[in-house]
Parts: sequence; C-alpha cells; structure tokens
Amino acid sequence: MKRILVTGGAGFIGSHLCTRLIEEGNIVICLDNFFTGSKENISYLIGHPRFELIEHDIINPFWTDVDEIYNLACPASPIIISMMLSNAKTAVFGTFNMLGLAKRNKAKILQASTSEVYGDPLSHPQRREIGEM
Repeated sequence: MKRILVTGGAGFIGSHLCTRLIEEGNIVICLDNFFTGSKENISYLIGHPRFELIEHDIINPFWTDVDEIYNLACPASPIIISMMLSNAKTAVFGTFNMLGLAKRNKAKILQASTSEVYGDPLSHPQRREIGEM
C-alpha cells in the first residue's frame, strides 16, 4: 500500500485519479485550494478510511510523508489576469515545492500542467469532456 499525494485532487482529472488510486488499495491525500476544483467532485470519498482531503495552495510549502506525487494543480484556461498570475505561481512555485517534497521523500513524481502550455486555445475556457479533442 502506497501513500500518494494528488495535488489538484478535487479537479476533474484529479478526482478520478483519487478514486482509481483508492480502488487500488492506496492511501490518498487530496490537496486542493478549490480555486477551480470542487468538493462535489470528491464528496463520495470523504470519510473513506484511506482518503484525506486537505485544503492547501501548493504555492506555499507542504510537508508530509509520501511514496508518490501526482502534481495536477493548475487552473485551466485562465481568462482574467488574476487567474493568469495564479497559473504562473502554481507552475513555478507549486512545482518547485512539489519537487522539493519528492526529493525529501525520495518519492516518484508525475508533473502535469495546464493546457495553456500548448498556446492560444480555440475556446475559453477549454472544454474538458472525455473523448473530446
């Protein structure tokens, strides 16, 4: 049984990942600042003995013991300047903090990012339905 941290765990992808990791028998720590994620996405996991929800913004350091980190924290398709700044802080400081946590724990880390890295999208916000390209 692994102890796994999922940042952005209350988002669309993160919530599904948390579910899958719990189903595989892991202990899952869901970290989210709820800027774009929603407690509704993970409400069915709250109270599960191997699930912990922590409200936290990864632009601030976070310490815990983990075996793996899935860093999915980053708002998608920002339109307003405050969201763009939040994305930049999350991408830089958040990633730096999660890499430091991985190093301290000798943990594996998967680093994901917002789709904004691919350039100007055709629509704002970008759609995130399964199977849509």
